[in-house]
Amino acid sequence: MYLVRKGLIVWSYEDPSSKGEISDAVLMFNGNVLFAHQFGVTEITPDKKVVWNRDAPPKTEIHTAQPIGKDRVVFIQNGDPAKLFVINKVTGQTRARVRAPGRKAQRHARPIRHARLTDAGTIVVAHMDMKKVCEYDDHGKLLWSVDAPGRGRRSG
Repeated sequence: MYLVRKGLIVWSYEDPSSKGEISDAVLMFNGNVLFAHQFGVTEITPDKKVVWNRDAPPKTEIHTAQPIGKDRVVFIQNGDPAKLFVINKVTGQTRARVRAPGRKAQRHARPIRHARLTDAGTIVVAHMDMKKVCEYDDHGKLLWSVDAPGRGRRSG
């Protein structure tokens, strides 16, 4: 993982013991980096110290994570079914654990590659399995969708 400013690498991070791809990373206001790395979600400080981690359970993958304020994180755990989690990193309390919108997974790998909560409280989801981008309300009702066929990847 690299942080580039004015065309120069000013910071980098590599964990030789990790496995899987880094699918999503967010530079937080406090300088920490929250990232989803296929088999979990981790937050590290600028000096590369792990301050929070959540491993994906067996037969699941995590490809998207978003900080909410300074204490919470939202992520989607792909599995059967995919689930959306909101967790307080300080207390460990799970505030939400709901089935993620979309089709039932045919296998654990990556039906949802990216998701973001909006300021309106909705969630925008990139469904790799359905080849669509969809926005849902907080009850899972579809608000809109657009085809996003991508290229070179097979679904499911």
